[in-house]
Amino acid sequence: AADLTSVQRALLASGFRALSPGGLLLYITCSTDPVQNECVVQWLLEQAGGSAELEFVNTAGVPAKRLGVNGTMAQLSPEVSQTSGLFLARVRKRS
Repeated sequence: AADLTSVQRALLASGFRALSPGGLLLYITCSTDPVQNECVVQWLLEQAGGSAELEFVNTAGVPAKRLGVNGTMAQLSPEVSQTSGLFLARVRKRS
């Protein structure tokens, strides 16, 4: 998982750098592992030094486990998503 986490961090950081101020990035994985999900998003928030903010993920009524401060991130179970599980986070680049 350590190698995968490094790749995910690099991809997320690259995507975030490419955003214009006010731009939105969706970080979605097919995993329920916090190391690949919440921990990677938390790492980005720390690296961005205040220029990134989490926004609430609306799952449009699909049952989801709420994660993170104020439940902004969402995790869908394998049964609901018909995958190995889905994690969703919305990150906005502050203007």
